[in-house]
Amino acid sequence: MSNPTNKPFASRPATQALIVNFGGGVDSTAILVSLGSLYLAGDDTARPDLVVFADTGDELPEVYENVRRMSEYCEETFDLEVTIVSRPNNIPGRVGYKSLSENCITNETLPSEAFGRGACSSKWKYEAIDAFLYGRKRPLRTGWLEANGYSDKPIKCIGYDATETQKGKRAKNAKISEDATSFYRYPLVEWGFGRDQCKAEIASAGLPVPHKSACFMCPNQTEGELHIMAVVHRSHFLRALAIEEIAKRGKHGLRIEGLWRRTRKMDNRPGSWCVWATREGLASWSEIEDVIRAVKPALARIDD
Repeated sequence: MSNPTNKPFASRPATQALIVNFGGGVDSTAILVSLGSLYLAGDDTARPDLVVFADTGDELPEVYENVRRMSEYCEETFDLEVTIVSRPNNIPGRVGYKSLSENCITNETLPSEAFGRGACSSKWKYEAIDAFLYGRKRPLRTGWLEANGYSDKPIKCIGYDATETQKGKRAKNAKISEDATSFYRYPLVEWGFGRDQCKAEIASAGLPVPHKSACFMCPNQTEGELHIMAVVHRSHFLRALAIEEIAKRGKHGLRIEGLWRRTRKMDNRPGSWCVWATREGLASWSEIEDVIRAVKPALARIDD
């Protein structure tokens, strides 16, 4: 492992927890193995007090496998497991969806990323983690920090790599060092680790490079990734297409084409996954209708 920094968390008091927000993908896995290397080399300050994974309920199986594998790694290295949390579903006045896809199907809509809002992470990841850490008033629940005697604001390690923070939204987010509840560190940025370096760190720890962490119906899925999903995880692929079509036929309708939002002019790629998939021969409308009929029968087409 490249050792870019000596004791990066040396000034942390005992009342301040070091938390790794583990997304299950390449970047956050690289943070864990790098901290693990520092810790095994004698740097006790590199040991996290908590590694937490927020489950949307809709990651691909490879991501859940990596969460399991890294939980074993953390147990062997730090003597702690990955803690899995999910969005609170028992708050009075709030519908308790078990997953983001269930939320989309029930409300006949798409993930917010499709509309350019990007609120999925806030609702399904940050809210879940914060409820676990800080507790809730309704119903009354003590948070993990208070229960474990951490009275200072925690340090949260966020998995942005050095290349993706050079421009765009993540560049802006990576400048946030503190808010009302937490301090934030971006270890990969501090160490200058781009995506290739992250993969090298993971491989040097004897671990496989993980699959990208993203919900199966995430609008950020690429054409290549959908081609693979259509074969390897066909039920997920067809469910994503059904979610898009349900939103089109639903009570709200769509002012956008679909999960990719709008047609890409450079190559005329449609904004609709359904249109693209049927054009590519990856799915038929009858297959999509079968899934819709199973999850939202009122919106299924009636065959003549």
